[in-house]
Amino acid sequence: MLGDVDTSTVVDAFTFFDPSLIDYFWTSAKTKADPVATASAHLNAAYEFADRTFGGVDVVCLHSSATRRAR
Repeated sequence: MLGDVDTSTVVDAFTFFDPSLIDYFWTSAKTKADPVATASAHLNAAYEFADRTFGGVDVVCLHSSATRRAR
């Protein structure tokens, strides 16, 4: 989960965990860090990783190559 959502949303997404366990961990995590700021930092780190990893890839070339193979 990314962002400030209710515990019930997390419980719905992770049905294989005990709801009381999710409530404990989700609530305690929200007291340690702002969920919106944490989500923003996570997304920024993901974008930076993608830029470092795939920044030099010619997307147009990949698209045309994949299109030719799909025909």
